[in-house]
Amino acid sequence: MISLSDESWDTSVCQWQLDYWEVLVDLFTVEEGRSDLVLHVHVFEDTGRFLFKVHLVYVP
Repeated sequence: MISLSDESWDTSVCQWQLDYWEVLVDLFTVEEGRSDLVLHVHVFEDTGRFLFKVHLVYVP
């Protein structure tokens, strides 16, 4: 795995779910570039800060 590149944000999606953002981000590897893996994260706001809960890393 490598750090998220600018390209990963071109294909990422998010959707508001009542009290959190549901975020899907394509992950990249050194060998392949964009991989099959997706990071699924829930993002909550709590008194002016953001909390991230990793839900899944998987191949859709």
